[in-house]
Amino acid sequence: MTNTQFVIMAGGKEQRWGQYLGVHKHLLQVHGERLLDRTVRLLGERGAGQVKIVARHPEYDLPGCELVFPPDLDNGGAVASRDFWSTDARTTVLFGDVFFTDEAMDRICAMAPSEFTAIGRSKASEITGCPYEELFGFSLLPENHARVDQSIARVKAALATGEIKSCGGWAIYRHLQGLPLRKHRCRHNFLDIDDFTDDFDFPEDYDRWIERFEGRYVAPPWWQFWNRAA
Repeated sequence: MTNTQFVIMAGGKEQRWGQYLGVHKHLLQVHGERLLDRTVRLLGERGAGQVKIVARHPEYDLPGCELVFPPDLDNGGAVASRDFWSTDARTTVLFGDVFFTDEAMDRICAMAPSEFTAIGRSKASEITGCPYEELFGFSLLPENHARVDQSIARVKAALATGEIKSCGGWAIYRHLQGLPLRKHRCRHNFLDIDDFTDDFDFPEDYDRWIERFEGRYVAPPWWQFWNRAA
C-alpha cells in the first residue's frame, strides 16, 4: 500500500438514524464487532499507519487512532474532512457508517495513486437489496486539493441557492467529472464496489442488510408501519 493518510468520517448528526437500537450507527455490532472497530482493524491489517477519526463523541476515541473534531460537521465528507487531508501523501476518506468487506478493503488499500477517486456503488445492489447507489468514501492526492477545493466552493454555492439539497460527495464528484450536479452518472475515477459493503443511513437500511447478510427476517419496528399507514 502506498503512503496514505486514512480519515474515517463518523461525525454526522444521525438524524435519519434516530438512535435506532439505542446506539450510534457507527458503533453498531455485526458478529460482535462494532463497525468503527472493524474499519480500523481492516486498515491496520493492511498496513495503515495512524488513522484519524472525525467524530463528536469521546467513545469514538480508539487505540492507535487520533480523534479529531472539525469546524464543519454539518456538510458532506469532502467538506468536513478538508482540514485533515495530507499535504505530502495520499488521503483516503472512508465513511464510518459502512460495513466494509475484506475484499472491498483490499481493493481500497490497493488503489493506484490517481486523481480524485470516488469509492462506492454506482447502482442498486442485488446483493444487499439496497435500491439506490451509495458512496463509501473517496481518495485524492495533494496535487488534487486545489481542484477539489474549487468543486467544494461550487457545490456549497449551489446549496446556498437551493440548486441542490445537500453538500455531499456525489455533487463534488459530478462537478469534477463535468456532469450536472443533480444528474447521477458514474463516468471516470470511480472505484465500484458491489458486494456486502454497504452503509446504514436509515434503520431500514440496517434491517434489510442484516436480513440478507445473515439470511434471516428482521421485523420492522412499529413506527415504520405507522409511517407507512399515515
